[in-house]
Amino acid sequence: MPPFSLPSTQGTLTQESLSGHWTFLLFGYTHCPDVCPTDLALLASVSRSFKRSGHPAPQVLFVSVDPQRDSLSVLGRYIPAFDPSFIGAQATTAQLSPFTQSLGVYAVLHNQERDGRGNYAVDHSSTIFLFNPSGRLQASFQVPQTPDQLFHETQAILEN
Repeated sequence: MPPFSLPSTQGTLTQESLSGHWTFLLFGYTHCPDVCPTDLALLASVSRSFKRSGHPAPQVLFVSVDPQRDSLSVLGRYIPAFDPSFIGAQATTAQLSPFTQSLGVYAVLHNQERDGRGNYAVDHSSTIFLFNPSGRLQASFQVPQTPDQLFHETQAILEN
């Protein structure tokens, strides 16, 4: 992954922000009607499972693919509703492109196709990435999955 520096709900995120602990990374947007809230709820459940097991949960980093609507204040209200420890990051289109390309993520804004209230959709990948404490990509998970599936798959990776 190329070096990055993104404003987030918890300060500036850089490549070093991925170091020293496990990290789930996903891309989405706050106006997403289905996939994003489902994925964030899934990760919140997995985080609770880790805490119940006595092991630290991987940090969760949500990177917005909708720079036009997802300001830090919007992310700051949306992301903590799933778990207060989750981090939301925003990126300009120029910052987002190398980041998404390096992970094979697609995101297409349909902002020319607005509904009567000015809303538009963003097609995007729904992969959850897992980075190891060295900041390297360790695994990727396709959704949907149950919280138990993702917890056990992740736990097996963390224990090896």
